[in-house]
Amino acid sequence: MKEPGAEQPSALTLDEIEERLLRLADRIPSPLKAETANALLGSILGDRIVLLYRGVLHALTGPSAITALHHARAVVEAAILIKWMALDVDTNAPLWFGQAEEEDVRMIRQTAAHLPAPLDERLRIENMTHVLEEKESIAAEGRTAAMAAGRNYGDRVMPTLARMVEEIETAIPEHSWAIRQAYDMLYRFLSPYSHTSAASFKPSLIDRADGDAVYDPNGSPMPERHLRMVTAPSVAYAYEAVGDLLGDTRMTVAARILRDLAIDLPG
Repeated sequence: MKEPGAEQPSALTLDEIEERLLRLADRIPSPLKAETANALLGSILGDRIVLLYRGVLHALTGPSAITALHHARAVVEAAILIKWMALDVDTNAPLWFGQAEEEDVRMIRQTAAHLPAPLDERLRIENMTHVLEEKESIAAEGRTAAMAAGRNYGDRVMPTLARMVEEIETAIPEHSWAIRQAYDMLYRFLSPYSHTSAASFKPSLIDRADGDAVYDPNGSPMPERHLRMVTAPSVAYAYEAVGDLLGDTRMTVAARILRDLAIDLPG
């Protein structure tokens, strides 16, 4: 996730980069102290990227390789979302909230249609009129914000991840290299392991030199170190946007330096 021509700082080891990325999390304040929408989003989204990153590192020490891959994909998805959010909080935040409420409404109505006798009487559709109206109102506010900004996302309030990537490229052309590496190379590469695609089983079948094959259900498409190496730049990229949202220039600069260092690590 590095743009061509970026300045080369002094080298650090992968362990040192990971340690510094985790230490940068200490700069993320509590959302309860936020005085602006930017600060609130910076805090909650910053906390989320930290938790996802810790999830990757923790999973790599455990018995399930696919868990680490799943968390790494979530890191990339969150990094793209955070950068997209930082482009225009006034417009994008209502879209984000609106999409969430619209999905809630769909889930509630589908549950009522397919499970008409819920365990809790409060969950009956006739008892949720006020809740549905409130959620639909927030979703409508999101659609209004999108229309005011001249955007049309079809049946969605907010854009898909692929569309977010395009909007980031348009707004910041110099980030095209970084965001495409994150989405086209890493996110798409890891997606089969989140969706249980047939492709996700390929690393489990290992051909041996003697012609026999071994099936390892815990097979991974990349070594542990490589997964750490490709995850770190995405975390750093997210931190850059978190720093922008928080108005924390030191965090933004430190994250950019760590991103470059992570990209330059030897395989």
